[in-house]
Amino acid sequence: MSRTSSDAVVVHQREPFLRGFGSFVADVWAARTMLVSFVRKDLMIRYRGSALGIAWTMVKPLVQLLVFSLVMGYFLGFGDQIPAFGFYMFTGLMLFGLFADQLTGGATSVLWGAPVVKKVAFRRELLPLAAVGGALVNFTFMGVVLLLAYVVTRDFPNWHMLGLAVPALLITVLFGAAGAMLVSALNVYARDVQFLIDVGLLLMFWLTPVLYPWSTVQNTLAENGAPSWAFELYMLNPMANAVVAFQQALWPGVDEAVANAAAQRAAGEPFIADFDYFDSAFATRLWLMVLAGAVCLWFAQRVFARLQTGFATEL
Repeated sequence: MSRTSSDAVVVHQREPFLRGFGSFVADVWAARTMLVSFVRKDLMIRYRGSALGIAWTMVKPLVQLLVFSLVMGYFLGFGDQIPAFGFYMFTGLMLFGLFADQLTGGATSVLWGAPVVKKVAFRRELLPLAAVGGALVNFTFMGVVLLLAYVVTRDFPNWHMLGLAVPALLITVLFGAAGAMLVSALNVYARDVQFLIDVGLLLMFWLTPVLYPWSTVQNTLAENGAPSWAFELYMLNPMANAVVAFQQALWPGVDEAVANAAAQRAAGEPFIADFDYFDSAFATRLWLMVLAGAVCLWFAQRVFARLQTGFATEL
């Protein structure tokens, strides 16, 4: 009994803002079994009574892939401009879907965990982190679909580009976990936050090159006389960098796209995708984004630690 009381003091004690992240990491690692059980419970509740169960995680992206491929690839002609357009779009949807799932799941995680929050002493951060874990499970199943598509079509990515997938995933998970932790705490005090997340994700989706090539933004800005920093401003979006890197890593058409751009440049066409932009400078940008994501996660956890003292009262 005394141990429970002591734990409760630790959970609700207000720590200095700049200190405490190390103890948070240690506590989460010590409670990793509880975290796994929260992830499992979240998935079970989400698909309880469903005939297909977790297979539903693949239905939505496959339907999106079918509809967008038809509309964007066939009707709007992007399929003629982008080699292996289906893979290009699916990889973008995969990564952005991972980011969106973390935020939407995290937004309501503390609210849904209210009965546990009121009665049991534990690290409250485990609730939004469980939403992150559930999103990663869904992402894994989509990865299985992608691997099967490679095998069926015999169209494989350039293995030399696979390394870009690592920082792309780290950016997505770090920023997603930071966002999930922050909005989960804010949503306890202002329930409108979960609805703002939906609007924000819709806006961010169209500001990220998922359904259109990044070169369209680059070329359109150049064609309309925009300053050179306008494209750099667009690429400050962490998910734009992550999605582009993930597509470059897993998109089978990247070599053909580079060759087509070189041929168009040799022919003197004015607005050509600048693939040189994604060489060493882009790799450096990606790892700087990873560092920025880690800082955002630290900040979100410190805000969460401050706000959690009022959870029991608000819930």
